[in-house]
Amino acid sequence: MAGDITALVDQFVQKVNARKHIERFPEDIPEFLRFPYRGEEALDKNEWTDWQIIAVDHTVRIRELETRIGRSFPKPFRDLIARYSFAEFDCGPLTFYSNTGHDLVYELSVRLFHDPIMSPVLLEADYIQIGQPFIPNYDPVCLAPSEPGQERAVVQLDHEMILQHRQIERVSILAPSFTDLLNQLVHGDAMADEVG
Repeated sequence: MAGDITALVDQFVQKVNARKHIERFPEDIPEFLRFPYRGEEALDKNEWTDWQIIAVDHTVRIRELETRIGRSFPKPFRDLIARYSFAEFDCGPLTFYSNTGHDLVYELSVRLFHDPIMSPVLLEADYIQIGQPFIPNYDPVCLAPSEPGQERAVVQLDHEMILQHRQIERVSILAPSFTDLLNQLVHGDAMADEVG
C-alpha cells in the first residue's frame, strides 16, 4: 500500500510539472522552485516566473508540524508534503497551500494557525486545512475526521458558519479521500491543462 501511495504521489507531481503553469511574481515563488532556475541571476520584481514541484526531504519539518497540530497527517498527504516542495497552486477543485519551509502567506505551516477564530475551531474538531477552493474564496478545504482505519475525506467547509457561529458545516465533499483526489487528478480529467 505504501509503495502504491508513493507511486501515485510521484505521478501527481510529474503530471503537475508537465502541465502548462500560470506564471507568478517572483515574490510568490521561492527561488529554488522557479523554473528554469537562474541561480544568481535575479529576476526583476515585475517579471513573471514559471515554477515547478521539486523533491525535498521535509520529514523532520513535517514531524515538527504534526507535533504542533497534535496529530499526524494522513499517509497519502504526508507522503506528498514530506517529500516535495511546492508553492501554492490551483489544481482540480482546490488551491493547495504551499509547502516550502519559507514564511509565505499561503504556506501550509502558516495557514494551519493563521485565522484566530477559524484555525482553532478546525483543529479542535480534527479538521486539517490543506487549501481553499480558490483564492480569494475563504472556505477551508480540509481533510475531515474519520473512523480509525479509514482515510479522511477531502471536504470544503463554510467559513462564515465557522467565523460567525463556530460551527462546522460542509459545503461539499471534494473526494472520499486524498488518495481518491489524487487518482481523479492523475487518472481522470480533474486536472486542467493549465495549473497555477
